[in-house]
Amino acid sequence: MAGDADKTYTAGGNTRAPTRRLLVAWVLKAWDELNTELVKKSFKVCGLTVAPDGSEDHFIHCFKEGEPCAAGKAMLVQARQGLQVDDGEAEQQEDEGEEFENELVVEDDDDEEVIADEEDG
Repeated sequence: MAGDADKTYTAGGNTRAPTRRLLVAWVLKAWDELNTELVKKSFKVCGLTVAPDGSEDHFIHCFKEGEPCAAGKAMLVQARQGLQVDDGEAEQQEDEGEEFENELVVEDDDDEEVIADEEDG
């Protein structure tokens, strides 16, 4: 990037650090030359931007056969299935909680409890 013309030397013959202006120029040039498709693909093969439903897991490089984490794909599938089951249980518990919250306990004069839905009045 920078040729010898950009370099300055100390009295001891060591190269001086580049100026901030020169550093910024290098960064801007590198940024302008950056292939955005390569960046997008890199995020995909690292598993950072794959679809959460598992439909793009085959893009994750380390899950491919012969790679260090090839068994990780099966573990990810299991974890997703566990989350789906847990989500169903959580929804059921939430529904039961809502039913309980919608009940109103009214005591009548005879100390008997009467349970009525708030929606019914």
